[in-house]
Amino acid sequence: MINIRRHYKATLMILATGLIIGLASLYILFFTTTGSVLIVKLQLAKYSQYKNISIGKIEGRLPGKVIIHDLKIGGLKNFPLGSTLQIQSLWVKMDLFTKKLDVEFKN
Repeated sequence: MINIRRHYKATLMILATGLIIGLASLYILFFTTTGSVLIVKLQLAKYSQYKNISIGKIEGRLPGKVIIHDLKIGGLKNFPLGSTLQIQSLWVKMDLFTKKLDVEFKN
C-alpha cells in the first residue's frame, strides 16, 4: 500500500511539472514578442521557397496587434527568380475568438 502511494505521488508530481512547463511555453509563445517573432517567421516561411526572410524589428504580441518593420522576403513562390518583396511596416491584428486576421502594410 505504501509503494502505491509513493508511485502515485511521483506520478502526480511529474504530471504537474509537465503541465506547468507546457502552460509556461504556451504563454511565452502567444503572449510575448519573442513568441510572436517565431510565429510570424514560421507563417511567412510557408510562402517563401528558400526561407529567405529578414525582419528588422517586431513590436507587440499575438493575440493582439503586431507591427513588423523592414520586412524582406526573398524567393517567393510564383515570383521571378531573385526577386525580393520589401515592406516598410506591416500591421497584423489577430482575434482568437473570431479567428479574424487583419493585415495592413505601408511602403
